[in-house]
Amino acid sequence: MKSAVKMLAMAICAAVLVGCGMDSAQLGEYVKKEMQAELVKKDGLKALKMSEVRLIKNEGNNYSGVGKGEVHGRPVKFDVTCQYDGNTVLWDASLSEDSLALLAAKEKARDVCESARAVWNDMKEGMKRGYDAASKKAGEYYAVAAKKVEECSGAVKAEVEDLLGDSEVLSNGKASCEVTRHGARILSFKVGGVELLWQPGKWDLKAEREWSHGGIPLCWPWFGHSAGPDKPMHGFAYKMPFEIRRRSTSGVRSEIVFGLKSSDATRKEWPYDFDLEYTVALDGDALELSLVTKNTGSAEMPVMDGYHPYLRVADRLKSRVTGVAGCKYCDTSISRKLDTVMPGDFRISGHVDHVFDIKGFVYGLADDVQKRTVKLESSGNRRLVVWSPNEEQTKENPGPGEIARSEMSHVVTVEPATLWADKAWHLAPGKTHLLFMRVTAF
Repeated sequence: MKSAVKMLAMAICAAVLVGCGMDSAQLGEYVKKEMQAELVKKDGLKALKMSEVRLIKNEGNNYSGVGKGEVHGRPVKFDVTCQYDGNTVLWDASLSEDSLALLAAKEKARDVCESARAVWNDMKEGMKRGYDAASKKAGEYYAVAAKKVEECSGAVKAEVEDLLGDSEVLSNGKASCEVTRHGARILSFKVGGVELLWQPGKWDLKAEREWSHGGIPLCWPWFGHSAGPDKPMHGFAYKMPFEIRRRSTSGVRSEIVFGLKSSDATRKEWPYDFDLEYTVALDGDALELSLVTKNTGSAEMPVMDGYHPYLRVADRLKSRVTGVAGCKYCDTSISRKLDTVMPGDFRISGHVDHVFDIKGFVYGLADDVQKRTVKLESSGNRRLVVWSPNEEQTKENPGPGEIARSEMSHVVTVEPATLWADKAWHLAPGKTHLLFMRVTAF
């Protein structure tokens, strides 16, 4: 693609170079400097760094050769032609391995992304300007950054998305949410600047471990070991790269829709064809998650999905789960037979791993120290799991996605889910299933 960048430096050359001339090497060095200055100015490629221009003399005053440089570490090559009569230089360059327009789009997107990331970091660090102002600004920047990403295409779009990091941000001044593209894991949910989710010291964002803790990961297409002891814990969606299908904002509501389709990689784990659409929405100070599974194959497909919110409490011994009174439950460390009735709120006594047959779809985790309750409303789940780790499930020196022993008393999960195989949803070809959860705090 021709750059349409040409420069006629008659006045400068006539004043400086008359009578001295330049050989091919000197001419190449001169053109390199002019290309650097002109391309940056014209196309906004502030990160362009020209390294050399090599020219060979052809017939008459004509020269041709190659220009080399890089943009953010990515090599770029130019085809360069030049006319030089000892007094006047006229050069032309075409980018042979990429498009200046796409590189410029990437550069502009980088600027916006870096600004957005800086403001987002300001908010996370609690800068003096205050949470609301920083949160609102971060949301504005990310909206622009997202639009810039959509303007790019192909490999360049993927590179621009990498500049944003692996996460997307929703923010409206009242609350904020951060979610990864890899695995679509909710990393953070803050209301009024207060983090509601438990987070590890370091994330395992690429899901290198079989299961990593923190935030709100997806459990799909099965929960726990519901698909059998030979299958990995909690399915495979949490370790798959999702595409971003669309974004929208209206008033205090903003959302991102992620997608995952069956592929050769998923069929190694699950022999069914499907389309998974996951909407993450921030509606005022509420987080809403909607996971729609569609059977796109020709055979009936079982689904046992769930959300796995890691909630942070001041002291688990002074916290309790509400909304389970009258529900039958089991302590899975003893039995999987749900034949005991919970008389009232479920008080966390340390390590727990309880499964409830639910009677309603509104629950909460009350933190009696902080005088705060995280409320969860759900639909599309047939059971509820409450879990808090024991010492064997924590580490003295934790790695990415692991729970530090010192953090053990701050972690409680309240998980709307469908488990085990006796409760599976069976989707006929073309049918869908919706798993919904709304999270608020008061």
